[in-house]
Amino acid sequence: MVDFDSLVYTLLTAGFTGNPDWSDVHVLNEIDVDVDTWASFSNIVLFHTNAPIMATGNHSTGVWDCDIDIIVATNDADRSFRLAQEVYQQIMQWPRYGRTDSGRVIRIVGNPGFGKSAGGKQATGKKVKQYSASSFTVRAEDSLRAG
Repeated sequence: MVDFDSLVYTLLTAGFTGNPDWSDVHVLNEIDVDVDTWASFSNIVLFHTNAPIMATGNHSTGVWDCDIDIIVATNDADRSFRLAQEVYQQIMQWPRYGRTDSGRVIRIVGNPGFGKSAGGKQATGKKVKQYSASSFTVRAEDSLRAG
């Protein structure tokens, strides 16, 4: 089975490593972090992976689908919008990244379009600006089959 938490974390952090425009981006994988505190001093990309399901009825394929939710948050509306654009571009490149220790993204099913999201249970501060992409599907094969 694909470890989607590790796969998404690996791919997101790889996209920001060595990127001078986004040197202060922190990738987090927990919904219950204090978004206000993190976003007050840096830019954050927060993701949540749902339970993976087999992409086909054939268990031997090692191909899994997983719904992913992503929130970007900063303390500046324009920067939050630009960060959402950057994350979108990175996500669309995932199938070209190749194999990782956690698996390989085969394709992005659906459009991970970002929209402005109001503060809710993740962020309650008026100064935190968020964009989110909810429940887009990533299809990946497990690391034992990825070649």
